[in-house]
Amino acid sequence: MTTHRVYNIKMLDGALIQMNYEFIETSLIRHRLAFYSSQTLDEFSTNPDIYFEDEMDGDVITTNTSPFFFRFDYDSRSNTSQKLIHPKSHLSLGQYPHCRIPVTSPMTPLWFIDFVMRNFYETPDHCYTDLA
Repeated sequence: MTTHRVYNIKMLDGALIQMNYEFIETSLIRHRLAFYSSQTLDEFSTNPDIYFEDEMDGDVITTNTSPFFFRFDYDSRSNTSQKLIHPKSHLSLGQYPHCRIPVTSPMTPLWFIDFVMRNFYETPDHCYTDLA
């Protein structure tokens, strides 16, 4: 029996996180984990104090924000991967359709959220992750 687990999260700054897992019984068949940075708000890392102070001006739309997205994909089906061309587990960056950087294994929700928080939201003064 195939089971799907799909989760969507909208972050306070407007960024989106998508996690889609497919299982057959208890075996992971494939996943798609994506992060879309906010397209309308300035990045959290440029001025995090605005978000902590909850000021009205914290959501002012800027014209110089460049949206960025990345995706971790995993697909264990034998007919979908090709060594070096389309790795079974890979990272895609930005709008480049053929950008597939090989990674060693599928990613759990915990490690994916940790990756997002560590690389897009942590500042020298504010730590949100505690994984070793």
